[in-house]
This record gives sequence, structure tokens and C-alpha cells, in this order.
Amino acid sequence: RASFMRFPFGTVSSRSIPTDRSLTDIDTGDLFYFRVKIVDETTDIGTILAQADNIEVSRPDRQMNSLLPVEGSDLGQLLWKVEFGDERPILQVNDSIPDIIERVETDPEFQSLILPAVFERVLWQIVIDKEDAEDEDRWAYPWCQFASRLKGDTFPNKSQYEVDPNVAQPWIDECVEKFALKHQFTDRFIEAINAGQTT
Repeated sequence: RASFMRFPFGTVSSRSIPTDRSLTDIDTGDLFYFRVKIVDETTDIGTILAQADNIEVSRPDRQMNSLLPVEGSDLGQLLWKVEFGDERPILQVNDSIPDIIERVETDPEFQSLILPAVFERVLWQIVIDKEDAEDEDRWAYPWCQFASRLKGDTFPNKSQYEVDPNVAQPWIDECVEKFALKHQFTDRFIEAINAGQTT
């Protein structure tokens, strides 16, 4: 958001990939976006001929190419919150906690306590925003597809929850339960506690 770097990659006909592409001047974080530009250097020098924006990548050891990117943020006394924008939800976690992003991705205790609530929060936001589960151009679409596959039937119809949001409640509750069952959150939480007691 507040830092950037540029890398020359040669020309369209003769690419030259820089050997060192380390993001040394980028602010600490785990969510990065790249912009690719093709610029005229022959006739109309400096004219942008083509451009691709908001190309998301991640560190090799992070599972960021998922439905829910994770980023550290100053949240005061909040441990986490979900930020909703036009693109897709982002899970913000308190960056004052050491190794917080790694905990989100690997710590079974943290995952068990947080992820079901995050999942429920996102599904409810779809209903609150009256998002259309069938609109492939909206952020809600892949979430609805994911939830539908998890539960085994389609996301509640928009025409229903536009009139009464509560019609989605039983569907969301069951979906979150299936999410927890699939990932065995309680069992993994107990195992993590027992492992901690024996070390």
C-alpha cells in the first residue's frame, strides 16, 4: 500500500528476467499485488500499450492463493476481523502478536477457535449485502460455490434472503458445522492441548 519496486523484464519479443527479484523495499506483509506494464520505447516513447493490475501472489510458504487472504494489521485489542471490499474478503489479524500469520495457517488451536467464526461471518456478509450467489463477477460467487460443495446443496436463493435474511440461518449453521467436521477442529484442538501438556 505504501511501498513499491520496479523490475525491468526486457521486451515482448526478448524477455530478460532479472536474477534478483527480492522484494527488499516492500513493507512487511504477506499479501502483495503486482502490476505488469508494456511500454512503448520505439515511436511513442513512454506510452503504455498494455497493463494488468492487481495480480496477487504470495510467499512460497504461505497459502495465500485462497478464498481468504490473510494480512497483519494494527487492530488494537482485537485479535482478528474480516475486512470486506469490492474484490474479496481479507482476514486481518493483529500484527502485534508474534508469528500471527503463521499461527493462522498452521496452529490447530488458533484455527479451531477462529476459522469457523470467520467462515460464518463471511457467509452472513453475503446475505447482509444481498450478494447474488450466481453472479460470477462478484466476490461472493466462489464462496457460495465452496459452501455449496461443503454442504451438498445450493446456497439459499437471493430472492428469499432479500425478503427475510433469517431464512439463511439454518443453511449457514449447518454449513459451518460441516466445515468444522471436515477439518476436525475439536479433535485437533484437544490433540494440540494434550501435546502441549506433555512437552
